Amino acid sequence: MAAPTTSITAAGLLLLLCCGLADAESDNQETLLCEKHSSASLYTGYRFVSPDGATSMANPYGVNRSGQTGGFMAAIMGHDLKLRADGQFLHPDDYQSELFLDYAGIVRLELEGRSLHHNLLRNPLPESFAVPNPAAPDWISYSANPSPANTELGVTSQQDRADLRIRFGDFPGHLSLGYWRFAQEGHDQLVVSDYDWTPLNTSAAYTFNDITRRIEQETHQGQLGLDANLGPVSMAYNFKIRDFGNSAPTISAPFTAAVPAESRVIAHTIKLFSNLSGGLTAAAAYSVTQRENTTQRSDLTRSGRPRDTIQQVAGDLSYTPFKEMTVALKYRHLELDRETPATVTTAYSGTTAVRPGTSSVRDTITLTSTWRPDRHLTLRGEYRAELISRDNVWSPLNVASQTASDESNQLHSGTIAALWRPWRTTRINASYSYTTNNRPSTLYDFDRRHNGSLLADWSANGRWGANLHYRATADRNHQTSTSRWSNNQITSLVTPRNSLIQSAGSSIWFSPLQRLVLTANYGLLAFDAEQALLLSPSAGSQLTGNYSSLGHVYGLDGIYALNDQWDLSASLQQVRSTARFSLPSTAPAIGAYTRLDTTESSASARIDWRFAKQFGCMLDYRFSSYRSDDRQYDGDIHSTTVSLTARW
Repeated sequence: MAAPTTSITAAGLLLLLCCGLADAESDNQETLLCEKHSSASLYTGYRFVSPDGATSMANPYGVNRSGQTGGFMAAIMGHDLKLRADGQFLHPDDYQSELFLDYAGIVRLELEGRSLHHNLLRNPLPESFAVPNPAAPDWISYSANPSPANTELGVTSQQDRADLRIRFGDFPGHLSLGYWRFAQEGHDQLVVSDYDWTPLNTSAAYTFNDITRRIEQETHQGQLGLDANLGPVSMAYNFKIRDFGNSAPTISAPFTAAVPAESRVIAHTIKLFSNLSGGLTAAAAYSVTQRENTTQRSDLTRSGRPRDTIQQVAGDLSYTPFKEMTVALKYRHLELDRETPATVTTAYSGTTAVRPGTSSVRDTITLTSTWRPDRHLTLRGEYRAELISRDNVWSPLNVASQTASDESNQLHSGTIAALWRPWRTTRINASYSYTTNNRPSTLYDFDRRHNGSLLADWSANGRWGANLHYRATADRNHQTSTSRWSNNQITSLVTPRNSLIQSAGSSIWFSPLQRLVLTANYGLLAFDAEQALLLSPSAGSQLTGNYSSLGHVYGLDGIYALNDQWDLSASLQQVRSTARFSLPSTAPAIGAYTRLDTTESSASARIDWRFAKQFGCMLDYRFSSYRSDDRQYDGDIHSTTVSLTARW
């Protein structure tokens, strides 16, 4: 509670400062070179929240508790001084505030603080059950060990930012200082089991453990920058250091997931850019980044610290031979060098040798040409090539040995796009790209990809308008293989995969009256994938499964300014989604456990009443509902906010 209280107090002081400056300026307006404008507002209210059932899915991002709300805004806009401060507060875990100051372009200061809460689900443990031992006539029993459910699951994320930029008088150079902090605090659920494959010929008992895990981690980042304009060439230097720390206690449980690794990142970047004559521009940059694992644990000993060194080189060249055409060439080089300790010692496995880390190099070349034959049509073509190489890539050959080898792959893509404005109120944008990958590295990579999009906008006399969009991405992967262990040997089976992602949407707005605007929108997102699966190591166990998901979004909004004192608004939205996973009839009947239908509905209404020049009030009502096949997550949220606003 201390941090939000401090933020509110600071916000109040900033408000008083801005108001005081506004009064001081009003007394000296005769001496100003131009008119200054000042304004301020303050509101306070109360938010009533009425939950019904589970609320984590109905309102995943928000605090579902009643409480006081408030906000403020104060600003001064003048010839030399520009100052603005504003903030909104819903809860100690849900607030945001900003401050912007600019004095004659010499000093610029930006401050920001915000917090957001994310509700998390608690999944129930399975009931106790027993299964026959596959190697003996005994039974293997499983039991559950749930944790107390009195701890609310959720994570609060806080972000603070401060940026200062100072100009060196009349010299065209700047000094930049920055600080950024990101912290997460809360609890989530961790389910682990002490299951072991060893006792296959005797009866055994295992336990599912439900652990409420504490989350407490912070990231601090500081940076310093210098830039200067040295005539035909400008340069910039940036230094950045970032530390990530985890303060949560270590969990003592079998087979637990690893805790987040603490780390430190140090980066240096140098940029050179110019604006040469004849329509020629050039830019170049080099950066080196070192990332080091700084985790220190009593149950873990390493012969050295894992370290990554990242080097990046960039070069851009653009040429405009005549006003209708522009040609641009871009080059990017990324080099990742990974260092790993030779051995790692833990309390569970003793000393273990660590295989060398995989280093990689990526070179990207992009050639773009833009042609504007007339002011209504723009054509764009692009060719892109990515050359990737890796070393120390692990390849399983058999059970007894492991080898590392070098790999490389190339991606080539071509894109054509057109922007057409046949009339002043109409715009059509279409594009298509084709990409090839000669060696996919994972099951989800592609060897062929088609990507297309279409966007159209219409409007007429400010009374109505519409837009329509469609995007599709089709991937194919007929090269990646999956390893299978059979007869003490690891063999490979090709597992082809085809997928199609489609999204479409439309929106229509209409203004039948001068103060009334109605908007209706619809969106569609569809995903379909066919993947070859290996369910067991036996021969002939390769099957083709299909996963599909479909989501529909419906929305209706209305805004009506009744007069200068009254504003009315209302909104309705519903999201319907389905997900299916199916296998051939010869496969085990597991498809029924992967089907899910959900419906998310929301409605809101707001009334703003300005009953005096400086005073007004607001009434806001919001409703959210979540329904699915799994009833334990269904719930509703009713939220009503009443506030009073003062402006001057």
